[in-house]
Amino acid sequence: MAFIHQYRFAAAETVEKDKAPKAVSMLLLAGIVSAFIGITLANKTKDLISDHVYVGSYIALACLTIMPAIFLSFYKNSKITNKNNSTYSNVRTYKEFVSDPKYLQAMVAATFGYVVMAFLMTATPLYISGTSLLVTTYNEQEKFKAQGFNDLIVFSATAIGSLSAGILISLLSWKIVNFMCIPFLIIILFVILRADIKKAPAN
Repeated sequence: MAFIHQYRFAAAETVEKDKAPKAVSMLLLAGIVSAFIGITLANKTKDLISDHVYVGSYIALACLTIMPAIFLSFYKNSKITNKNNSTYSNVRTYKEFVSDPKYLQAMVAATFGYVVMAFLMTATPLYISGTSLLVTTYNEQEKFKAQGFNDLIVFSATAIGSLSAGILISLLSWKIVNFMCIPFLIIILFVILRADIKKAPAN
C-alpha cells in the first residue's frame, strides 16, 4: 500500500505542471472504480476452488497485485536525471522544505485533508490539491526526499486521526467531532493565505 500511494506522484510528474491536478484526479477516480471491481471480483471468485471458500478471491487478488508490475515494466522515463553526487549536495534540508510556504501549503492541505477524511470521509478534494501542488515545490534531485517527508507527515497524522475517531465519537458525539474538524480547515486556509502573501511580491 505504501508503494501504491507513490503512484499519485508518478502521475503528476509525467504530465505538464498545469495538468497535474487532472492526472491525480483521474488516478483517484480509477481508485474508486477499482473498489467496485475488487468487491465484484472477490464475490465472483470466492467459490472458484471447491471446499475452500475465498481461496479463489485471494488468488484473484494476487493476480491484481502482479498486474501493475507488468504494466510498469513497459514504462520509459523520458526525463534524464543527472546522478552526479555533486547535484544531490544541493538538496534542501527538511527545515528548508517546511520553510517554503508553497511546500508547507501542499503538505498541510494533504495532511489535514486526510485527517478530516478519516473523521468524515468528505475531504478528498484537499488530498488532490495537496498532491498537485507538492510536485511544483521541488526539483528533480529533491523529489524523493520531499515526497517521503510529505508522506511521513500526512500518513502519521492520518493514523492518529483514524485511531482517535472511534474513541472521540464514543466519548463525545458525532456533532462535536464535526466541529473538531473546523480548526483543521482554518489552519489550511491560514497556510494558503500565507503562501499567497509570500508569493505576491515575487509576481
